[in-house]
Amino acid sequence: MTYNSRHNPFAPIHKLDRVELALNLATSAIDGSIGLQVVGRAQTKRAALWTYHESFAEDVTLEKGYGIGDALSHIGLVVVQDRPDSVERLDFALKGGLAYGERSLF
Repeated sequence: MTYNSRHNPFAPIHKLDRVELALNLATSAIDGSIGLQVVGRAQTKRAALWTYHESFAEDVTLEKGYGIGDALSHIGLVVVQDRPDSVERLDFALKGGLAYGERSLF
């Protein structure tokens, strides 16, 4: 077992090993939104490593723009390819940015 020396030298390093996905579909014309919640978990941690949630208006999703299918595909790719183990790493994988304090070349 590997240990995390950043905070507590005896705490194990938590690695993403499963993802729970909940998709709440609109059940009435009044509430026309679709909710997506994804939770990343590790066997070595009781609480979730990270939680991602987003909601989409069903009428907009079906007609144009970034929709629920796009969100599912994007979060699926991020989880499989990057295996984020914290909210910060999930956010970086989803949105991009500068890693490890890299300076911009421009």
